[in-house]
Amino acid sequence: MQVKVVEKQGREVLYSCQLSDQESAYIFAKKMEDIGLEVEILSLSSAESLGDALGLPPEEKDHLATSIHEELSDHEGIEEGIKKD
Repeated sequence: MQVKVVEKQGREVLYSCQLSDQESAYIFAKKMEDIGLEVEILSLSSAESLGDALGLPPEEKDHLATSIHEELSDHEGIEEGIKKD
């Protein structure tokens, strides 16, 4: 999973890191807020991260996320705890 710090108004990605280093995203976000930028921290799902890595356009990312969700939903007992993006 990937964590991104984005500027709220323009949605520009200002910082990106792996989930294992998410503390650095919070530190960066605090610095941006201290200088007056409004930011938010987003955690991308595995499907979103894969779609970004493959360079897929938004509609194909949505299809990928739906396909992954449907595949996982087909397996008994695995539906709980899975969030469809």
